[in-house]
Amino acid sequence: VSETAGWSGVFPERLVKETLYCFGQGMKVAVEVALIAVSCGYVTPFQDVIAVAGSGRGADTAIVLRATYPASLFDKDPSKRLEIKEIIAMPISKKWWD
Repeated sequence: VSETAGWSGVFPERLVKETLYCFGQGMKVAVEVALIAVSCGYVTPFQDVIAVAGSGRGADTAIVLRATYPASLFDKDPSKRLEIKEIIAMPISKKWWD
């Protein structure tokens, strides 16, 4: 996969980013916003929240997810992992970013 995509190495951050981009840029941003909100203390960790984001011109993506710390993204305890529970809205046409 990494050779085909032109990657020099596969890092977990890059793999997560590219996977979320498959759903659209707004999906990646919505997840990032939730992770940052927990890290900064604005959202209680391990609680369900709605995250809204967009891709350049307003909000086009909304999801329900279990918010967590970035370090707990793949925690051994499933109740602490990031979990996208529902996609409320997502654009049909995606814009691919370089």
